[in-house]
Amino acid sequence: MSSTNQQEATYVSKEQRKQEKALEQARALGQIPAEKDEQGNDINPHMPKFITKAPWYMDSNKPSLSHQKWHQAEEKSSLGQWYARGQKGFQATKYRKGACENCGALTHKVKDCVERPRKRGAKITGEDIKADEIIVDVDLDYDAKRDRYNGYNPDNYNQIIEEHEVFEAQRKLQKEKEKEEKLKAKKEGKEGEEDEIEGEEQDDEGDLDYKESQIDTKGGVGIGNMGLRCREDVAVYLQNLDVNSAFFDPKSRAMRENPNPDLPEDQQTFKGLNYIRNTGEAAKILQQEVFVWDKVQKQGQQIGTVSMPSAAEKMYKETIAKNQAQKEEKLNKLIQMYGGKEHLKTQDDLKQIYTSTKGDQFEEELNKLEQQRQAEYNLKQKSAGTQQNQVNQMKSSKYPEGILQQGHTEIWGSWYNETLGWGYGCCYATDKFAECDGPQARKMAVIREYHVKKQNEEKLREYEKQQALEQENDEENGNENQNKISEEFQMPVYKSDKNGNSINTKKQEKTKLEKIEEEQNDNSDSQSQSSSSSDSSSDSSSDSSSDSDSNSDSESNESSSSSVKSDKKSKKEVKKDEKKILKKKIQKNDKKAKQKKFKKIDQEELKKAIQQQQMQKEQKKGNKYNIQYAQGGDPSNKPTEEELDAYHRNKRQTDDPMANYNDVD
Repeated sequence: MSSTNQQEATYVSKEQRKQEKALEQARALGQIPAEKDEQGNDINPHMPKFITKAPWYMDSNKPSLSHQKWHQAEEKSSLGQWYARGQKGFQATKYRKGACENCGALTHKVKDCVERPRKRGAKITGEDIKADEIIVDVDLDYDAKRDRYNGYNPDNYNQIIEEHEVFEAQRKLQKEKEKEEKLKAKKEGKEGEEDEIEGEEQDDEGDLDYKESQIDTKGGVGIGNMGLRCREDVAVYLQNLDVNSAFFDPKSRAMRENPNPDLPEDQQTFKGLNYIRNTGEAAKILQQEVFVWDKVQKQGQQIGTVSMPSAAEKMYKETIAKNQAQKEEKLNKLIQMYGGKEHLKTQDDLKQIYTSTKGDQFEEELNKLEQQRQAEYNLKQKSAGTQQNQVNQMKSSKYPEGILQQGHTEIWGSWYNETLGWGYGCCYATDKFAECDGPQARKMAVIREYHVKKQNEEKLREYEKQQALEQENDEENGNENQNKISEEFQMPVYKSDKNGNSINTKKQEKTKLEKIEEEQNDNSDSQSQSSSSSDSSSDSSSDSSSDSDSNSDSESNESSSSSVKSDKKSKKEVKKDEKKILKKKIQKNDKKAKQKKFKKIDQEELKKAIQQQQMQKEQKKGNKYNIQYAQGGDPSNKPTEEELDAYHRNKRQTDDPMANYNDVD
């Protein structure tokens, strides 16, 4: 066992192992005395090795069971031991090495110093060295850590008692003064007695209220804080018993979400804590934070709601005041130009008018409002069966930007589109002098926009293809070959039939291509014949003539044949270039024929749209509220002035500041 408990592993042979096993068996049978530990106690030989063998990190050179026994923990401070508050230790007269460079105390460093930072520290001056702190290592045990009054000094409570005694003395003096005043009143009459009785009852009630308030405030979570909820109300966690409803936190007793979001607002008794937290001044605080973030990010100002709350609030209020002043100035300018201040009354202004005016005037205003509403209601009933596209003939303004033309309900420039441009907002007409066709004509604007976009796309494609073809021609043929093209193969004038197909042009181009191919074949035959003839002539001349004459003749024939071949090659290249150009022109003609077909389809759609506009104009003539055709219609169907005013009032927009303005000259 001693060998197994050694800290360092050593080599053990088989014979030693056999001897150890024999010893263990003999100890187990009782033939040999048991092994003893450090304290002299016997070790049970029947215990297994994984219990008796100590771990490698234990310094156990001898057999022992100390690693299996519980050792008593370190002693901790018991009750009564606490920090030495207000006490000071040794105070040196000179600076000591390793002390605080600021104050000279030896118990802390510069970064932990609580004293005011000096201009020249104690290390340099060696003066005004502070005393050392008394540091107590308080390592509390279980009971001392949970003792509420551990470290409490009862002498400190004497200050609270003295404060209450002073308060009670002042209260008694005040009560004596009140009694003296009541006694004087009692001498004067019986009323004093009744007042004294009532005063005593009130004093008793005041004492009870004071005691209850003391009970509520003392003791942390007191009786008053525990029962804030009215017991007649339904508890928050019982608002909705569904398991999947809003979550209720039992520890904080909070439900942040709305337990009954499906119910109407009148029946929702509790809407969640998030709803309550977003009410009041919470929205203003969030707006202020967003304002500060914008200032920091965009303008780079060093300001924050946490570090500088008062400065941030001041800046926020100033900016709001400036913006409001600018809005008021702008509104005043508009009122000076157009008028209509009387129609910008708020609810507060109406309340003031109601309180200041008499009852008769208020009743007259109510009667006028009722008449207007009745006229609007009658108008809706009468116009229920009529069409919705009715021309709104509003009174023209004296200002040029408010003049309406050609029966339009909105001015020119009230609508804009990227492809079509400026127009009227009522019918999307882009022609300034066109008549209004109502909101149904807006569909035609969409069709026009589609066709214009389609045409622009086709033009772009053609332009890109032309540029690509020009680049290819420049690269392949070069500038020299382009100048050699004959006038015979220039772009011919194409004629088209009813369907848009070209007449005779394609046939002419095909015939030209066939001619070019025939000429190329003839040239190839002539070249073969000339080569054979030149060979035969050279053989005959060599036999008949002398050697000198034959050499001169052969040189002249070779020079003439090389010049002929070069001329033929140049002609072939020119014809190839002409053939390529003709093919490209044929492709362009086919594309133009297709474009003409598409244009005819677009023209048919436009004709249909024009027919629809004419039908709409004919239908307008039977409209009751169209003043343009009122003379030709029946006088019985002519509307009254009140009905026309109500009709125009419905057509006006509520956001328009000139909606209720009447120009009276």
